[in-house]
Amino acid sequence: MLDADALAFLESEPDWMVLSTLGRDGSAHSVPLGYFVQNSHIYMGCRDRTQKVRNIERDSRVTLLLASSRGSAVNRGLMLRGEADILREPDMLLPLLEQAARKRGHPRAADDPIPPGIAYIRVRPTRVIRWTLEPRKG
Repeated sequence: MLDADALAFLESEPDWMVLSTLGRDGSAHSVPLGYFVQNSHIYMGCRDRTQKVRNIERDSRVTLLLASSRGSAVNRGLMLRGEADILREPDMLLPLLEQAARKRGHPRAADDPIPPGIAYIRVRPTRVIRWTLEPRKG
């Protein structure tokens, strides 16, 4: 579950984070994806049937990484471990597409069709790890 500090950090950062899934051989498959938060879940849009989607269908364990050092000497980060599933149903995709469009500042027209071949990854965080690194003084 995401606490208030984790939510605030997620909302304050750029729209990209790294998703890591487990490949068939157990190695990490890591890719940057756009994201948004809704009801303590992380949502990431993607093309369906990609390697990350196949990996999640085989093993739902994922790790998300968001790090920031924008314009300051303080480096902050958040790593979320959790369980993911793939959303493909049109009745689930439509509100997610609308939310993603709002976050980008480009509202979606009500009659815009759902693009073919898309899916959303929904991550339910089960563990939150955070850090702050400040420069040494002196």
